[in-house]
Order: sequence, then structure tokens, then C-alpha cells
Amino acid sequence: MPEALRPADILNVLAIAEEFNLALLLEGASGAALVAEQIAEQEVPVILDAESPAVMYTGGRDRDRTDDAVRKLVDAGVKLYIGSGASVTASANLAWHAAMVAGQGLDTQDAFKAITGGAAELLGVDDQIG
Repeated sequence: MPEALRPADILNVLAIAEEFNLALLLEGASGAALVAEQIAEQEVPVILDAESPAVMYTGGRDRDRTDDAVRKLVDAGVKLYIGSGASVTASANLAWHAAMVAGQGLDTQDAFKAITGGAAELLGVDDQIG
């Protein structure tokens, strides 16, 4: 599966989705906060993991992660969900992830919903679980 982590890549994906009328969901998109307005404009949901940004510069996949990403996305009106990230065992820590994003600016109830009812809604099973 292709990745769009950097802001420029996210903008390219948004343009392609718009041009070809594709449904889009951004998962992981560590640079999403830097293009939050464009993401919100196209009503594209984002699944973020709750890892904190690095204390010092990293040249890897998280180089565009910011400590106010959650707040920027929420303020822009992006529909935000919380994922467990790439770790196989991380789903056991989803409540911790919710607490982390609540600490980064998401309302506590919204953070909990982002791992329960919101996730069920995203998957289209909110009438059954969540």
C-alpha cells in the first residue's frame, strides 16, 4: 500500500482523489497537520496513532509530526480517528492512545469516541458495535 506521510505527498494524494472522484482515508499521515485545511476542505478522514513527536529531529517517516497535530486537525474540522499504529500488539493500548491525544488537545469524550464509536462508524458497523 502506498504511503503519503509528507505534506507534499498528502496534497498529491488529495489531488488524485479529487480528479478521479475517489473515496480517501489517510492513515498514519504524520505530516497531515501541516495541510489540515486542505484535508478538511475535501472532507477526508484521518487515522492517527498517538505517538508523541520526537524530541529531536528525525529524518524518518515521522519527520513532519508535530506536537500540536491533533489540535490543528480538529481545529480545521478534520474527522479524526485514533489507530494503534503499525505494532501488532499496540491495539491493547488503545485507551492509552486516546489519553495521549486527549493530552494533545482532543476533548476527552471525543478521544474515547475516536477509538470506539467513531472507529465503528468509519468501518460502517456503528449500528452493531461501538
